[in-house]
Amino acid sequence: MSNYTECELREFISIWQTSSTVSEAVYRLQESRSFRDTYASGWYREKERPLSIQWAQRRATALRKKGIKLKSIPARSERRRAHGLDYSQLSCYAASFEEAS
Repeated sequence: MSNYTECELREFISIWQTSSTVSEAVYRLQESRSFRDTYASGWYREKERPLSIQWAQRRATALRKKGIKLKSIPARSERRRAHGLDYSQLSCYAASFEEAS
């Protein structure tokens, strides 16, 4: 199964345009009853792989090349990318050792 139906593409567009991150879009597509759970990959499309951030970014790029104006969204939220760490606080913490010595 490699070609997407119009229903699937409408679902992808709807979810993409209302998501704040690609990660969120992938999660919502996985939960959607209107969208497949896997995509075909490999030279002859013989392998089925689960939806992923990279897949969604490639799908969005392909749709943009077809003239569909999809919004630009980050792969993950800033907080998740930093794994919840506040680097400015860590910087202050590191600087406190300089003051103490």
